[in-house]
Amino acid sequence: PAASHRLIVELSSPPLAEAWSSLVGVAPAAAGPLDVNAPAARGYIAQLQAEQAAFTRALRAALPSAAVSNFLDENNQTRAHTYQVVFNGMAIEPGLTDLQAAERALYQLPGVKAVYRDYAHAPALYTSTALINAPILWNNAGIGGQANAGAGVKLASMDGGIHKNAPMFSGA
Repeated sequence: PAASHRLIVELSSPPLAEAWSSLVGVAPAAAGPLDVNAPAARGYIAQLQAEQAAFTRALRAALPSAAVSNFLDENNQTRAHTYQVVFNGMAIEPGLTDLQAAERALYQLPGVKAVYRDYAHAPALYTSTALINAPILWNNAGIGGQANAGAGVKLASMDGGIHKNAPMFSGA
């Protein structure tokens, strides 16, 4: 896959999911499911966010044109690509610095565990379509071949739940 212009920085403190059992003071098997709303979890996330803020200040000093990457959330609000629950880190826009020089500079900053290239991934469905006999359907069901398969069909990924204001559910 092609590398994007971003880098992903992993910081040295463990993410919440890894630290959970020690936060609740029991063995991992007895810690129970991760509760991100528990006071101990909220406090630990705040600690990770403070560490990330310190890293961001160091980033600005070391690479003035670099910044933490942003995205638009479901409420059209700009939010930083920062992570605390299963990964402690953030996505970085290196700005005017080339990726290799930015990687080297990032490794010099305190608290950096690793720096990764951000790659675009796309699923390759080269085997699953044959396993479900899709080519037979495309060619024999009046669909008009693979190029027209799925025409007019809407698809949604429900892994993250449904947001009531999502345009897909507006009825338009």
